[in-house]
Amino acid sequence: MEVDEKNDQFAPPRIVDASLSQTLFSVESIQRFRAARTAEQAAQLNYQELRECVERFMTLIS
Repeated sequence: MEVDEKNDQFAPPRIVDASLSQTLFSVESIQRFRAARTAEQAAQLNYQELRECVERFMTLIS
C-alpha cells in the first residue's frame, strides 16, 4: 500500500488498466531468420568454392 503524504495515512491502491498488444514471440519470424541465415551461409560457401576453382584453374594454365 502507498502512504498518502498529505495526512500520513495509507492510500488505497491504484488500479491501472493496461494491456500489451505487441507480439513477444513469433515462430514465423524465427523460421524466417533461420532460413535467411542458412541462405547466407550457402552463398558464402558457393563463393569460397568458386574462388578455389578459379585459383586451381589459374594454377593449371600458368
